[in-house]
Amino acid sequence: MTSPCPHDRETAPPTAAQVERALGAAAARVAAAGDRLTRPRRRVLELLLIAGSPAKAYDLVATYHREARVA
Repeated sequence: MTSPCPHDRETAPPTAAQVERALGAAAARVAAAGDRLTRPRRRVLELLLIAGSPAKAYDLVATYHREARVA
């Protein structure tokens, strides 16, 4: 017997300000660990944050590379 996932609900996508706060917090944590939140790492984290639902790695890679070709 399975129970419904408590995360199985609609949620509003994060605002731009929420995404920026999360990215800033991540950069601070990475810096505190003696590392850097590089542009690629930051963009992947941003894609995960704005996805609004679980994201597959292949979908993230496709989006990341599609944007790189446009830029």
